[in-house]
Amino acid sequence: MPVLFISSLTGSLLFMPFILLSRFSPSFSSSILFVPQVNLHVHFLLFIKAIIVISSWTFAYYAMKHLPVTIVSPIRSTAPLFTLLGAITIYGERLNLMQWIGVIVSFGFLYLFSFTGKKEGIIFRKDKWVLFMFMATLIGAISSLYDKFLIDRYDRIAVQAYYSCYNVIVLIPLL
Repeated sequence: MPVLFISSLTGSLLFMPFILLSRFSPSFSSSILFVPQVNLHVHFLLFIKAIIVISSWTFAYYAMKHLPVTIVSPIRSTAPLFTLLGAITIYGERLNLMQWIGVIVSFGFLYLFSFTGKKEGIIFRKDKWVLFMFMATLIGAISSLYDKFLIDRYDRIAVQAYYSCYNVIVLIPLL
């Protein structure tokens, strides 16, 4: 967790000069790194994003601590599939036949990995660390879908800059 905190703090500190220049230097408004001000509602939405991301990271951290990489990696690699299913459900995105075949193959291999886990003494349905990894993966997919929502509505630099700052705030209690 300290590494996540330091990494988030570094990202936040890298954005801080651009946030300050954007706020106090009118000539900076033409820069590609200009961070527009956002209202309180948007700050709230970005704080929620930080909570979502940190939740995913926390579940993944504890799962990785207790599970072999041979179990963690395949589960985590399914995140794009869950994101895709969310995009189909929420945003109405459509897949062609080859993409559907890829989704089915990916879920098939996830099922097969459960057999590998049994050989290592891990029962997918009963192991709380496997549940933690699935939670991390699902919350990560939710984060991706929420990103699309935010980026479609608000300035991408503002989203990234303020979210980076809120990440630090959310991580402080976890330390």
